[in-house]
Amino acid sequence: MLEFSNKASGAPVSYIQMSSGSLVVTSATGRGIPIIDFLALDQKFATMEYIVEFFKRHNPSWKSIRTIVIDKDFVEWRVLEKAFPHAKVLLCQFHALTYWRKVCRRPKFNLKMVQRDTMEAAFAKLIYWYGQLN
Repeated sequence: MLEFSNKASGAPVSYIQMSSGSLVVTSATGRGIPIIDFLALDQKFATMEYIVEFFKRHNPSWKSIRTIVIDKDFVEWRVLEKAFPHAKVLLCQFHALTYWRKVCRRPKFNLKMVQRDTMEAAFAKLIYWYGQLN
């Protein structure tokens, strides 16, 4: 997973706004381990692609990667699908549910608490559903 953090929002205007990030892998015990930390000027396709290609150049065993879990960043999704064609890219359930909760709470939808809870429960069922369509 490529994790980005934008902590420079309070920096003076003369400073260049940069994102710090990490390429994180999950160990056998389920803990996240950062394997690359980086600074990036943006989170665009070309920038993320360069970071992933750097990782691949320095890690010949990248071909053994079979599964990649991402948050809701769809640019990241496209970069990783292109860079790791034999790996399955999956959307992180936690990030998907957290995002959906934020969406349901937007004032423009004017949902009552019971309606929000119903929507969140329905989305959780979709996220955790393991079956396949026929």
